[in-house]
Amino acid sequence: MASLLATFSIHKALDERGEEIPVVPQFSAGVTVFVECLLSIYQSADILLFSHPETFPCRIVPRFRDASAERLTQLVGEQ
Repeated sequence: MASLLATFSIHKALDERGEEIPVVPQFSAGVTVFVECLLSIYQSADILLFSHPETFPCRIVPRFRDASAERLTQLVGEQ
């Protein structure tokens, strides 16, 4: 996650006129994959109710001008 945030800048999405679309935070209750891991540790479903953000439009923009796929791979350290 740190590499992603260091390499890209995340902005609000733009509408057809180029204006920012406001983000209205919305969450849905649910169980995540992480729950199965916790179940094996805690043996209780009472503490395993998680909420997670709904999807929303955004723009993910490289922070560097020479942001080719090869260059971004070098910055992130992936091979």
